[in-house]
Amino acid sequence: MRFPNAHKGLKKIKTSVVLEIISLVVMLVGAIISMVVIDKVGNGSAPAELTQYVGSIQFCMIAGGLVSVIAVTMRIVGAKNAGKDAEPFTTAYIIAIVSLIFSLFVNFFAQEGPLKTVVNYGSKLIMLAMLILVFKGIIELAQRLENTEMLETGKSKRTLAVILFVIFFVGDIVLGTVALKLPLALGIILNIAVSGISVAMDIVYLGYLQDAVSMLEAAGPEPVPEEKAETETEEDI
Repeated sequence: MRFPNAHKGLKKIKTSVVLEIISLVVMLVGAIISMVVIDKVGNGSAPAELTQYVGSIQFCMIAGGLVSVIAVTMRIVGAKNAGKDAEPFTTAYIIAIVSLIFSLFVNFFAQEGPLKTVVNYGSKLIMLAMLILVFKGIIELAQRLENTEMLETGKSKRTLAVILFVIFFVGDIVLGTVALKLPLALGIILNIAVSGISVAMDIVYLGYLQDAVSMLEAAGPEPVPEEKAETETEEDI
């Protein structure tokens, strides 16, 4: 195999994206339950009647946060592995470490407030930076393997992923600003829509990662330089 380190690393990054989708879905469930509780409180329900929901909300948030941290950790390991074969992955590795710090802060240490909100949005921008760098690394490998199909699809899928991210990011800001002011049903629909855009971006990303893994598996061994091949042939004779 031409690039075994990149192959190993990209498989880990691919797994991390799957874990991020799982984390998003779990935390979305927690957010919807929270909205239901807030709506019930607003409609006059007694706090004692709502205690049954507290455990579910806490479970979703803690479980989703843990899965997210595991995903970021796998991303770090994957980027470090892949960085041995292509430089953009090394930069992605450094960014992934920053992402882990942000993820730990947002999910487990920060209190609700402006600081947590800013760090949360910052972590999403870091996620975008890493996505772009991983695409760049794969495109570099495709160039070295002279795989024109992966070059072209890489550029188009990168553009699509960035567009989806921008829509998701704007939607997330709007959601954070107005969600609690909306009727329950509309708030839930907006939550699902924003999360759906994020999942769509991850699916585009995941698809290209799988294509990259398949490209590396099909690449075969490093070609032997012509002069070296001739020397080896003479020695055999």
